[in-house]
Amino acid sequence: MLVDLHVHIKKRSRCAKHDHIEIAMKAKAVGLDGVVLLDHHYYLEEKELQEAQEASGIKIFRGIELSVKVREDAISGISSGANDVVLVSPVNPTFDCGDYHKPISHKKLPDLIRFSKDNGGLTILAHPFRKDKPLAINPCGLDCVEIASKSTNVKNRSKILELAEHYDMKCVSTSDSHRTRHLGNYCIDLDYDVEDETELSKAVRNGNFTLLERRLAPVLHCSRN
Repeated sequence: MLVDLHVHIKKRSRCAKHDHIEIAMKAKAVGLDGVVLLDHHYYLEEKELQEAQEASGIKIFRGIELSVKVREDAISGISSGANDVVLVSPVNPTFDCGDYHKPISHKKLPDLIRFSKDNGGLTILAHPFRKDKPLAINPCGLDCVEIASKSTNVKNRSKILELAEHYDMKCVSTSDSHRTRHLGNYCIDLDYDVEDETELSKAVRNGNFTLLERRLAPVLHCSRN
């Protein structure tokens, strides 16, 4: 089952160009069996989920991308910065602040991880070392890390592998699509079909998938978790 775990709709993403129905139909056209539709600090409504599934005939899973901010602390010496975390969730997360411009504090990250575990969800550290910036948050407790996407530099793959090993995270490949042409360029091939976010999250956490690039070729050196 080919699934893209990180696909944006234009509800909140300034650079996204397509709505949930357009994305779902294109995903079907390029051969995907399912997509996680999400946006920055926005969780897909039930009506939008049903519309996308009925239009495309593929599985639509819901998620949200949250920017987690570390603010500069003169006492501890912690530098300011932010990293994005994708949450695949069967229920609406309480962390949706409703504002793309307002990241959540890193102090809430443990609560986010706990929420995911309590509700059968999945947490993914999105595009680490983007633009060669150092990691801002402590990823301990997150389930996965993106090792391949349109927003993840190939030169950082070895560094991401080390990060994944150190924090016991699965490596996943996602498109981070903001336009239909990006859909499925990186995705995962699940070993079996799943019906909802809980089953999808469990399969990924257990490593029951292969990483794919261009929907065909295993990601170099990372074909299996």
